[in-house]
Parts: sequence; C-alpha cells; structure tokens
Amino acid sequence: MQNYLAELLEWYRGEVGGEAFFSALALGASESGHAAKWQKLALLERFVAGRLRTVLEARGVQIPSAAADLERGLSSAQEYAGLTWREALSKLQPELVGYVRDFQAAESRMPEDALALARLVTNHERALLEFVTRELGQDNQHSLDVVLSFLSEAERQPPSR
Repeated sequence: MQNYLAELLEWYRGEVGGEAFFSALALGASESGHAAKWQKLALLERFVAGRLRTVLEARGVQIPSAAADLERGLSSAQEYAGLTWREALSKLQPELVGYVRDFQAAESRMPEDALALARLVTNHERALLEFVTRELGQDNQHSLDVVLSFLSEAERQPPSR
C-alpha cells in the first residue's frame, strides 16, 4: 500500500473513533443542549469518515473492522466522563490544535489527486476547533455555525475518487 493510502486509512480509523467519542459524550451529557452539540460533532466525524472510506475503497484499500477504532473512541470518552462542559472543551482544545497542525502538515505528503480530500480533513478539524473556541468564548449561540456550514458545503460537493 502506498504511504499516502496508509495515512488516509489511519485518518479514516481516527474519524470512526471520533464519531464513537462524540456519540459517547452525547450519551453522557447532563444537558440536552450539550448532548445535541456532541451529536452534531459526531455527525461531522461520520461524514468525513464516509468521504475517506469512499476514496480508500475506490483505490482498492481493504477497510479493517471498526471494532478497535470504536473501542478507542469510547475509551477516550471515558477520560472526559467526570468533567464539566467547560472542562471537557478545555481538555479537547489543545488536542484539536495538534490535529489541525498535523493534518495541515500532511497535506504536503499527499499526491495531487488526494489533496482536496486532505484539505477537507484538515478543514473539518478546523471546524471542530472553531466550535470549541466559540463555546469557551461564551459564543454558544453560534458555536456550531462553522460545523453546520462545513457539513452543508461538503454535502454539495461530490466525493473525490
């Protein structure tokens, strides 16, 4: 398997785990508004995972069972179990900063025909970070705007192959 395909597969697996992570946070949320926001973030992860999977399958990459990725996501959510909303967001923020940095750097390793997909992955991490930043800045009325805009725009674009 080419290096970039192995990297895309790791990204896919991370998105599967991310969806499980946000879904678990939604289930454990004490406020329905927070649960709804976690669910929207899970939807974003599922969408990006779907895009990655489409490209991987089109390029003949065998997709492994998701069991380990789901377990990793659920395990990560346990680390957030006793935290307040603000504490959870504060813990998540530096992780997202690192993901944005790592994905942005990875764009330079992608072949031209995978660059749009790599940018999509980076941009979804930016949307997650923007959500957290707005929530921590008390802009909870508009915190999901970037996520919703990303989903709306991305759904109109055909998946790259």
